[in-house]
Amino acid sequence: MIAEYEAALDEVFHQVFSAVDRSFCHDHFLEFDDFHFNVDEFCEDVANAMNPIMGQVLVFFPPPPFKMTRFNWNQFENWLLYGLGYHVKDICLPWCQYGKNKIRECAECREAACNAPPGDVEVIVISDDEDDADGVDALQ
Repeated sequence: MIAEYEAALDEVFHQVFSAVDRSFCHDHFLEFDDFHFNVDEFCEDVANAMNPIMGQVLVFFPPPPFKMTRFNWNQFENWLLYGLGYHVKDICLPWCQYGKNKIRECAECREAACNAPPGDVEVIVISDDEDDADGVDALQ
């Protein structure tokens, strides 16, 4: 039983910590004090919870190469407020606010929180504003 708990704790901690780490610029990740001070308690609570709760939490904090987007933060916040996350709500609501604010305010965080398209998907550029800086080329 203890070995199962420790394995669950390691899985939750690694996935949560790494998802948040790769979703912010370096400076804002280091400045995310509410997260750093409370991530251990959060992971312990999740590892102690029923399996469905752990599975739900791991969806909000995706595995590599995926990131914590604004959508993830909004969904996590809703889960805390209206779902099974009520017992960690006080710990995690400040995380949601910080995450959404940094994505909105910081260009590096916004870039870090973007999920790249899968490798086998071709990206088609519909318009490239650099080619026709003043729009004249489009009229000719």
